[in-house]
Amino acid sequence: MKKTITIKKDIPKSIIIGLLSSIILVFVIEHFGDFSYVANVENTYTGGKINLVDYVSPKTPLENIYLDTPFGSRFTFDGNNFTIGDMKFVGGDFKPYTNRISYYFKATFMDFKYVLLVGLILTVIVYLSKNFRLKFN
Repeated sequence: MKKTITIKKDIPKSIIIGLLSSIILVFVIEHFGDFSYVANVENTYTGGKINLVDYVSPKTPLENIYLDTPFGSRFTFDGNNFTIGDMKFVGGDFKPYTNRISYYFKATFMDFKYVLLVGLILTVIVYLSKNFRLKFN
């Protein structure tokens, strides 16, 4: 005798809504992260001593771009042909949102454990709100 497992239609809908909402929420939270960078500069030696203070041109290419997320993660990306001037100055190529959005998307999916955790919480909230009502007297 076979047993039938019945799944309510609300459960898969709640899971989909919870996961999609968590992806959007984590993506929005990633925007509160901080970008930093490391320039591709060689160490210069002066008379056998390390020169700790040196002028670095705004045209110096970046070696790495870092995104420190509010979740405590740090993601490293290559320089993508950006320069120090692109990062520092208002008219720099990195400043427009269209150039930063790809980093936010990548960070969202790299922080997948938070997407899953938030998704689980939102799924439970969506499922409970569809099936139960709170009444205060």
